[in-house]
Amino acid sequence: MKRLQQNGASVIIMVLITFTVISMIVGVVVFRTLNNYHTLVQISSWQEALLAAESGNDTGMAALRATLSDSNNAWNGWSTADANGNTLANSGRTCAVSNITHTGEGNSQLNATVTVDAPAQLIDSSGRQWYRIRATGITYLPGNTKLIGPDKRDHLLRRLSLVWDRKTGTRVMQPQATRLIEVIAQPVAFQNALVAAGLIQLNNYNIVIDSYDSRDPSKSTNGSYDPAKFQQNGDVATDGNVIDAGNAYIYGDASTNAGAVINAAHVTGLQRTDFYQDLIPVQRPSWTVINGNYGDIVNNMTLVGGSQSNPQRYKLSSVKETGNNVLSLAPSAPGVESYVEIWITGDMNLQGNGEIELQPHVHAKIYVEGNMAINGNGFINDSSQAPYLEILGVHPDDGASRSVTLTGNGSFIGALYAPNADVVLSDGGTNGTYCGSIVAKTITMNNHTAVHYDEALGDAPFLTDYKIASWFEDNK
Repeated sequence: MKRLQQNGASVIIMVLITFTVISMIVGVVVFRTLNNYHTLVQISSWQEALLAAESGNDTGMAALRATLSDSNNAWNGWSTADANGNTLANSGRTCAVSNITHTGEGNSQLNATVTVDAPAQLIDSSGRQWYRIRATGITYLPGNTKLIGPDKRDHLLRRLSLVWDRKTGTRVMQPQATRLIEVIAQPVAFQNALVAAGLIQLNNYNIVIDSYDSRDPSKSTNGSYDPAKFQQNGDVATDGNVIDAGNAYIYGDASTNAGAVINAAHVTGLQRTDFYQDLIPVQRPSWTVINGNYGDIVNNMTLVGGSQSNPQRYKLSSVKETGNNVLSLAPSAPGVESYVEIWITGDMNLQGNGEIELQPHVHAKIYVEGNMAINGNGFINDSSQAPYLEILGVHPDDGASRSVTLTGNGSFIGALYAPNADVVLSDGGTNGTYCGSIVAKTITMNNHTAVHYDEALGDAPFLTDYKIASWFEDNK
């Protein structure tokens, strides 16, 4: 009996030892599993806070781009004051991007706060304002855990706010991951000789596309294109899949959106497949003051410009100049830099010797809702400066394509932005020369035509988009 009791005690002791060992092993496994879980959650939340900040930056970029197409409503939902009611510096605006939901590891709900401001030091040499976008992305750690991972280097890397907000120093309601991204948004004007949403078709090997710079006497003569000083920045690009170069002479790059450049024997630059530019639609003007509201212009007429801060604005039903009739855009006084804006609700048609003359020192912006036919003498830019003239094709209400034809032996000097228009460039049998830049839905060039891109348009005051010039994370 005594031996049996001793054996039973030994068994109990062995069981207790085994249970203790197994419990210790289980405890170690559970501890490591919890630590790994905390690390995984914190890594996921840290990455999700970045996604929230990026969403905020996207919101800021979208608002800036909306200022180009719908300036009256671009900042709807934004405030000019901070959370405490104080007016933001540098003409700043702020908004909250809340309830960004997703599935996966970490927290399923993200938030962001975005501020867009215009520091004076971000005005470039052309007088264009660059913008700063600062977006803070926040996500809360699930489970309300205040434990850091087993490796302190992880915490130093991710800098989670478990008890105190690491930027403001205030106590947090719940452990959170916070990341701040700052982006500098650069205004973009006309960056290429030709840009199309779809097909670019060059139908003759005699076609020439190159560049010059009207600001630089070594790259132009008296501000005009000089074939002896041509440059090789006449880039051609499409958001579509095909550029048919037609063995034309393209002195620059040819870029598609995951497509191909065919018949490209004379393309001197790179052939790229990574191009995309969001072609922002042009909205009709919403002017509150109009200096003149005229009907159809068919005879001689003069419209006078104003100052840069107070351009003279005119609304016309259509323009159809034929014979020897001229629509003249004149300065407010001889030699004075003057600015005029014209809104044409119908077509613009120039035939024979009929023309629109942009007199010296006049800067013109012309909105056209209908089709455009610029033939014969066409559009005469006396300043010979492409940045002085911008023609904008207004987005049609019905979404239908518009047509723009540039034909004849004359020249056109300016920038054309008509993302809903099919543009055709032809000559009248000898030459058709177009200095500046063209943005359209499709572009077709025929015969002996030439486009000479004025590199000065890259710094022109009229904008087509904003792009991210720099990106960095403020992790102080």
